[in-house]
Amino acid sequence: MSHSMDLVREVERLVTAPYAPSLQDLHALVHDASSGNLHAWAAAKPCQVGLLVDVLVEGLSRSTFALPLLASLASVPLFRNAVLERYPSLLNEALAKTVEGGEREYMRLCTWLLSSPLPSELVLPASLSSYILKLVEQMSRDPCMETILPVYQLFHGLKTSPSTLRSLSSQTMSTIQVEFTKTLRNIDDHMGNLLCLATFSHIVSATLRAPVNKEHGSIAASPLCSHWLQQLRHFFGPKRALKTLDLVVLRVILACSASCNGLTTSQAAESIRLAIEICDAVEPEQKAAWVTGNGLKIAKLCAKVTRDDINPEIQMMGLVFTVFLLPPCSTPQGISRLAQQILVQKDCRTVLETIPQAYISRLVEAATIASGESAICTFLDYVFSALKNQHSVQYTSLATLQVANCLVNSLKGLGTRILAPTVIHLVSSLGRVILSEALRDFPRKPGHRQCTSFSICEAALISFQNQLLIDAFDFYCSVGIFARSTDSIKETMFEPSCSFSKMKAVDHRHGFSLKNLQNSLPDVGYPRRDWRNTIAESLMENARISHERLLKNVEDACRDLENRCFDNEGPLREVEQQREKLVSEKEELRVQRGELEIQLQQALCTISSLQKEVATFEKRAESASNRVEELTASLTAAQRELEEQRRDSQESAHLAEEKSRSRELDLIATVTEKEDQLDGLQEYLREQRAANEDIQISLDAVMKEKDAILDDSAALRREMKQMKTNLDGCELLSRQKVQEIQELSAGNDRLALEIVEWKKQLDNKASESDRLRASLRALEENFNTEMDALKQRHKQEVSEVTIEATKYKDEGLVLREAMQMAASSANQELQTKDRRISHLEQKVQSMRNERAAKAREFSEAQQHIGRLMTVMGFKGTAEERQPVKTNTNSNKHHRSKSQHAAAPQAESFQILPDEMQSQNHDMLGVSFGSVASDASGPSPKRSRNVHITHSTRSEGSYRRSPRASHEQVPFQSSSRSASSQQRKDRLPLGDANSNSPHTSQESTHNASKHASQGRDEALPDGQAYLGPHDVCLQDFELDLDLDLSRDSLF
Repeated sequence: MSHSMDLVREVERLVTAPYAPSLQDLHALVHDASSGNLHAWAAAKPCQVGLLVDVLVEGLSRSTFALPLLASLASVPLFRNAVLERYPSLLNEALAKTVEGGEREYMRLCTWLLSSPLPSELVLPASLSSYILKLVEQMSRDPCMETILPVYQLFHGLKTSPSTLRSLSSQTMSTIQVEFTKTLRNIDDHMGNLLCLATFSHIVSATLRAPVNKEHGSIAASPLCSHWLQQLRHFFGPKRALKTLDLVVLRVILACSASCNGLTTSQAAESIRLAIEICDAVEPEQKAAWVTGNGLKIAKLCAKVTRDDINPEIQMMGLVFTVFLLPPCSTPQGISRLAQQILVQKDCRTVLETIPQAYISRLVEAATIASGESAICTFLDYVFSALKNQHSVQYTSLATLQVANCLVNSLKGLGTRILAPTVIHLVSSLGRVILSEALRDFPRKPGHRQCTSFSICEAALISFQNQLLIDAFDFYCSVGIFARSTDSIKETMFEPSCSFSKMKAVDHRHGFSLKNLQNSLPDVGYPRRDWRNTIAESLMENARISHERLLKNVEDACRDLENRCFDNEGPLREVEQQREKLVSEKEELRVQRGELEIQLQQALCTISSLQKEVATFEKRAESASNRVEELTASLTAAQRELEEQRRDSQESAHLAEEKSRSRELDLIATVTEKEDQLDGLQEYLREQRAANEDIQISLDAVMKEKDAILDDSAALRREMKQMKTNLDGCELLSRQKVQEIQELSAGNDRLALEIVEWKKQLDNKASESDRLRASLRALEENFNTEMDALKQRHKQEVSEVTIEATKYKDEGLVLREAMQMAASSANQELQTKDRRISHLEQKVQSMRNERAAKAREFSEAQQHIGRLMTVMGFKGTAEERQPVKTNTNSNKHHRSKSQHAAAPQAESFQILPDEMQSQNHDMLGVSFGSVASDASGPSPKRSRNVHITHSTRSEGSYRRSPRASHEQVPFQSSSRSASSQQRKDRLPLGDANSNSPHTSQESTHNASKHASQGRDEALPDGQAYLGPHDVCLQDFELDLDLDLSRDSLF
């Protein structure tokens, strides 16, 4: 949820930026986002999709992130349609760059633009066939999942345009059929097999949508029906459909199992989605035949789908596949109930992100047929709850509306035969109230014109709410509850729209149109009177130009910074990719180690079970041998008993026969005796009748005894026969036991041989396991060492990069501080030097005034002394020499006094260098000497204009900025030197000619020229001598040349 909000805020920031923005943050968010998050953003903010398309297409020439962003977002159908609608030539240009230049980024963009079904009004470019041929050639060179996936995506988008397939040559399609068939033979390639079969299903479905040939009346006679097409149709027809379903079902069972062979959750869900497409393309008769004969596989699939620890996303796709595979009437109850629970769960965003909306109708149909009225009531309750909560503006509310709309449309498609009684019963209690309350506010309108600072576009949400209410009302009308149609309502319904959908991204940017100043100014010969407007316009133009330049500089800086960041992150990305590769290799090695350990455990378990079986067989052999011995002993005893019984029975039978025979003889003898006596003893007959009757009675008794003896003999005969049969059975049993003993002995020998072989195999397995353990230990040690080395190298590189970064930052800070300190110190030095210069000028002026006053006093005193000497009558020669000496002494005296007077003032300026102080003392001494020597001559008067000009210049120079004062100081010094040269040099009064002051001045001037020439010759080359009144700034040694170049500042 937080990632979706970040994506919404970043897109809103880009489309409302007043200038061309940076796309790096959006690229990072889109790279980390899932496909469901991108679809959720497009559904929540459809008004900003077109603006983002404008920003990205405009940024293709500025940013390196624009093209990957276009390729990533083109997987969203709404964004793809906006790109094709606003910039229809972009697809053609991208195809041309891919076909001619072979650029991979443009190939990815073309693949995603063509991955979903294209609009019917779009005219396909002519270079599309060349692009398909390029993809097929690339796939034929290296058939793997990375090269098969673009071909699958391309045919998935072109399944609604069979005319494109007609433009492809039979050789190209035959190459696809042959290469994909080779890939199907590789059973280990899970995703490759499913991608090949899904591509075949899209090609077959596209050919089925082709128009029927009028001459032959079937598509079999069309150009598409060739050998390769017949081969593809076999995969979904009677010839190979059962094998295709076997492969697909096994792949789904593997994806839903706990050990899914290294597949990630997204790959497992994607593989099940591909299996759904393949299963949907199989003929219904073949599917029903497979379901009839594969009950065990279906039970296994249902058990895998309904297990507890399965991932929810995989479980949802597994349910959809099961529903697509089985007929609605034969779907298990557990699958139907689970599908019903998933459709009405609270986390509806997961349902929309996982299950395509086209598959929800099949789940609703399966749940409705299996559960009946309870499922319909549950779905309608969900729809009614969505209609109640119409005032919440959230992601969950939008997802709930979308799921409810899918449920209503799915129920409407089931027909009135199933739904009418239940719907009428439910509406009588709840439906009418909710629909009447919802229809009061219909149609709803948005409260805000623009969705800025909202997580979801209110116009889009209200459009979904109105559409849900219309669909629900239409559903009840179709069932027969309301006798009204919704077609007129749909035609006259207000469609809410956001203000973002009516503008472009460039509307937020403030552009400046520069006018041509030469054409805008009128060509007139007199000055314009509206000069104020002209100045204002020129200022506005300058402001616009500067603002535009500033924006351009900001864009260039941002682009440069973006490129630098991208280039600097390159090594880190490579290291990260290497690290991920090593982690994946480590994970594979760990999985292999786990598999080897499992195999080892299985081998150990097998060996232990075999040992147990050998022990049990040995025990069974021992028990069998004991049983054979017991049976042989019992058989011999039975034989002995049987012989004894037979002997006894024979003896008893012989005795009974002898007794009966002897008795019979006795009776016959008695009868004969009686018959002989009848004739002689007839008289005695009556007497003997009683005896005869007695004899008859005894005879009867004897006969009865005879019958009993005969019965006994028959019974004995029967017993003898039974004993014979028992003897035969015992002999047969003994022979069987002997045979079993022989078989057991042979099995015992065979088991002994197998035990020897298993022991050998056990030794081999043990040696192999030892070898595998040793190799595994070596691999682990190598991997650990490589990981440690890589970690150390990575840490070292990261530390070096951080040290360099901190070093550059410190250097930048030091340079900035040095620049600021240099600028401030330069300003302070310039100000202090200006103040010192002005102070020195004032001091020099005061000294000049003092010197002039002293010169006047000295000249008056000298004149007074001269008059006194004239009055006292001194001689001329001595008088002329004496004043010269006196003047020189007085000059020395005054010079020393001036030096002593200047010393305290020089001590107050200790900041100046010693050389400048000494030069100042010499200059002052020379100036006092020259004034004192020139006291005898007339003092020339300075004009007021010169003094005023000098003072005003000094004040102006003092008031100016330091830079201006620095630039104008030489001009002032030159002006002073020129003014001082205009004055004539003064001479001592003794050397001057009192009769001709002009001549004395000229001679003095000549002497001073000779002296200055001598001083100029004494000075080194390149230095000119300045007079005592000249102030030269070079003597102060002011270093005012500041190095403020760009290299030092930046």
